[in-house]
Amino acid sequence: MYIPIPFAKSCKITGDKPKAGVRGWGMYFQATYTLFAPGTVVPTFHLPISAEDKAALDEADAKLAKAGQDVFGPYADAKTETTPVTVPAGKTITAANLTGEGAITTLKVKLDLPKDAEAQRALLRQLTIRISWDGEAKPSVWAPLGDFFGTVGGSGSFSSLPVGLADDGTFYSYWYMPFATGAKIEFGNDGASPVQLALSVTRASLDRPIADFGRLHVKWHRDAFNPMRLDRKPDWTMVTTQGRGRFVGVLLHIWNPNGGWWGEGDDKFFIDGEKFPSSFGTGSEDYIGYAWGGPDRFIRPFYGQPLNEENMGHVAVYRWHISDQAPFQTSFEGDIEKYFPNQPGGSPYGFMSLYAATAFWYLAPGGTDLYEPIPVDQRVGYWTRPTPTYIEPGAIEGESMQTVTHPAFAHWPTTLMMTLAQCGAQEGMWSDDRAMMWETYHNGPDGEHMELKLPVEKAGKYHLLVRFVKNERGGIYQISLDDQKLGGTIDLYAKDWTPDLVDFGTFDLTAGDHVLKIAALGKDSNVQTASIQFGLDYVKPVPVP
Repeated sequence: MYIPIPFAKSCKITGDKPKAGVRGWGMYFQATYTLFAPGTVVPTFHLPISAEDKAALDEADAKLAKAGQDVFGPYADAKTETTPVTVPAGKTITAANLTGEGAITTLKVKLDLPKDAEAQRALLRQLTIRISWDGEAKPSVWAPLGDFFGTVGGSGSFSSLPVGLADDGTFYSYWYMPFATGAKIEFGNDGASPVQLALSVTRASLDRPIADFGRLHVKWHRDAFNPMRLDRKPDWTMVTTQGRGRFVGVLLHIWNPNGGWWGEGDDKFFIDGEKFPSSFGTGSEDYIGYAWGGPDRFIRPFYGQPLNEENMGHVAVYRWHISDQAPFQTSFEGDIEKYFPNQPGGSPYGFMSLYAATAFWYLAPGGTDLYEPIPVDQRVGYWTRPTPTYIEPGAIEGESMQTVTHPAFAHWPTTLMMTLAQCGAQEGMWSDDRAMMWETYHNGPDGEHMELKLPVEKAGKYHLLVRFVKNERGGIYQISLDDQKLGGTIDLYAKDWTPDLVDFGTFDLTAGDHVLKIAALGKDSNVQTASIQFGLDYVKPVPVP
């Protein structure tokens, strides 16, 4: 919730105790607040809110609902110029050179994107954008083109409040970009072929003195300026800067090749050189706004997850600090904890992850921005999937099966679908070194169920083999194929991670998609946790001659 609650002297927040039957491991809350300078006069929040405040909230609501449009304007005397631009291979060219005082209020780029996600990523990382304010020698804005607009490729269109990608392939940015004497926009192309694009720039006059404004800084990096102190591990620095300004957001690109939940990292903001962070969050998922780390795509004005390959591959998430900007007077460091190292073997189960961040902040002239452009070989292709120990021939991998009916999220976040790799830390235990895991707190006669799409290429008679995952949280399930129960119940409890291959017999299957249904019926008496887990390594339909 981002509704401001002003108070003149103090504010106390309380929460009801958990009701009986609610999970006993705790409840977590995060409140972010800003204290104004002494003497600042603010109203005190009251319920019910006044008619004037309700009108203001309704107006803000209407604008947030129009994310993707310029809800910050209209600006007086705004003028838009659209220019076709060809960026030669291996070159950096100047696409626009604005002179005088003013502000860029809208920046749009349109180009033909390849349909393939990997080709998109390569193109959007090979292309770069740089913007220099007021004749500065080093650009304040430098980022791969896609990351500047909030996308790493493969995410499809999405609309956040300041940046996004429209359905027609137009990238947009509504960040306010003031300048005193000029602005130069450049595009670089580190690819092998020239790229044609259309640049649209909207410029307007300032509505207050230029001395009131900072300059927009946007920088992309991987692992730059991380804390060296051992007691700061596992802090990973999203941005660090010196001077006076405001931090306004970040796009995080996570390469998560092993699968499973990549986050749990607390966000921390160190303001003006403080030793303990002013803002100390509860985890990556809470910082991004979904509170449990699920793979589902969601788009909101201030936060979102445009891309997630089932928590097993590329993940892109953003968080814009527009309603809760982080001001600083002398310095700022924004970190997020990163538990998995850059190389396999340094964490349980050998997990690894790679982070890339695009940080957005405003900085007063004279501030220090240490970030430099990153070579193309560090921007593209660093994501590689580990070679599987073995792959079961003819198997349909559980982690690749699409959901027909996902468990009801009415009880969210007590339902979670996740993908785990190398369960039990035994290499070669699982086909493709991965398994699909589903966790639920709701089981029994009215418990939750999941339906997975089982594709069959050719009609015929098939022997159906299913390899399950057993562990100490394994539950009791009923498996059905196209509403036909497959024998009795399956108990997936085991003291240790163990595969369990079950032969369900022979079936006549038509060509096309069939439905494999998993109903959570209860838990083994040995299970000590409130939740149970269902694990699926693969389904193998074996043709019968």
